[in-house]
Amino acid sequence: TYISEPAQKVAVYQRLAEAQKTLDVLDISEELRDRYGPLPPETVSLLEIVQIKILARELQAASVSVDDHCLSVVFPSERKFSRRDIRSLTENLPGKIEFCFDKKLVLRVRLQGHSEQQRLTFAHQSLQKML
Repeated sequence: TYISEPAQKVAVYQRLAEAQKTLDVLDISEELRDRYGPLPPETVSLLEIVQIKILARELQAASVSVDDHCLSVVFPSERKFSRRDIRSLTENLPGKIEFCFDKKLVLRVRLQGHSEQQRLTFAHQSLQKML
């Protein structure tokens, strides 16, 4: 395993859970590289997921999910959007974007990439572009 000492592994998970900004995750990533060497793909994916959660919080999304080919961002029903708000959210996003307006705004972005890691990176970059 990448981090063999259980206490150190738990400490890293705790720090990731407490991360408030994507910069915090980047700092942890650099520390891991310095201490344990190159990041394995599973660790890179975990770091992307943590950053996606942080960006979702910054967007004030009710939930975010990433499946094989789609990033779905669900906004709370009490949040109201003007056309300008929606344009601002989506103007920098590449590719196909879908909207669903029921009681909540759901924004779906088609993910690019062949591997899980590539799709997570694309989801992360898409959320950054929405800010």
